Amino acid sequence: MPQAAAPAGSARAGPDAPIPVASPDDFQLLFRKGPVAVLLVDPATLRVLAVNEAGTRALGCSEAELLAGSLRDRLDPGDIDAFAHLVRAAPGLPVLEARSSWRLRRQDGGVARLELSPQPLPFRGAPCAVLFRAAEPPPGGREVGDKNASLSEFSYSALHDLKEPLHLIRGYLQLLRQRSLPQLDAEGREFLEYAYGGTQRMQALVLNLLEYLRADAKGLQTEPLELATEVQEVVAALRFQIQEAEAIVTWDPLPSVRADRTLLTRLLQNLLSNAIKFRVHDRPVHIHLSSHRAPEAGQWEVCVKDNGIGIAMKDQERVLQPFQRVHSTDEYPGTGLGLSICRKIVEHHGGRLWLVSTPDVGTEVHFTLPEA
Repeated sequence: MPQAAAPAGSARAGPDAPIPVASPDDFQLLFRKGPVAVLLVDPATLRVLAVNEAGTRALGCSEAELLAGSLRDRLDPGDIDAFAHLVRAAPGLPVLEARSSWRLRRQDGGVARLELSPQPLPFRGAPCAVLFRAAEPPPGGREVGDKNASLSEFSYSALHDLKEPLHLIRGYLQLLRQRSLPQLDAEGREFLEYAYGGTQRMQALVLNLLEYLRADAKGLQTEPLELATEVQEVVAALRFQIQEAEAIVTWDPLPSVRADRTLLTRLLQNLLSNAIKFRVHDRPVHIHLSSHRAPEAGQWEVCVKDNGIGIAMKDQERVLQPFQRVHSTDEYPGTGLGLSICRKIVEHHGGRLWLVSTPDVGTEVHFTLPEA
């Protein structure tokens, strides 16, 4: 008995049915309408070669505006060289090293974070870099934000509760060191020092994590502040650290900014302490602060410049992330949270923070704050 013909527009079911093959038009449609924001970038010029609709929404501008410009106009100034370096090196790097997150300026002045793919794609006969961002949050995204806020509150509470037992353990270990150290053999003394050093590092980690969470959650109590006065007070508070390193701290005339005094003090303390810590030991330490009007309206750009060990270009974005270190704790003690706390504070004020650095020459930390 003859089979009925399949209706127009339908696919024949069964093992003998032909497998449909996607056409180039299908792939073009998937690229244009897909939920993932994608930008194809020329590694040599950083010009955008192609962008899909999700990409234009992510950056808040039209396709024509993106194709007419360069990512140099949208990246933080301190990120441009590092981004260009990674874009050209990505094909030869392992996946986990090459993939990285970058802040791009939106048309409305906001910020969009996009990932740099470690694998290039061929486009018009030449490899191009790929920037992408996951699908836009669903309407229920607020619920996810609420859960994240609850998780932050829980983390803060748990870390706060850890402070007391750690303080107690360190106190008893201190007593043991004072009273029993002479009675122990070499191995016992070594074990006790390991335990004491471990509790010190754990205490520092808990305090820094609390500070990191506080920088994000603290309600801003902004007021007009004379930046030079705040710098002067921080230098006075760090005077013993500065004297021990024989450091010289200087600053140009600095502007008035609108900021939360507590957070601004922490920002300046972290930056000056970092400049002292990561110094070249046979070179006099010189730290200098300067400022000028930022490209963004109503913002000042501040620079803290040192002549320390510097940071390689490939590490400059990484060290701004939590727990990311370039050196071991034996070389330079710390928890790897200092610069990420600084970035969090600046972003909490609606600004941005980036690095310009040369190994063995020094580092410039640039950040923006609103004018008073």
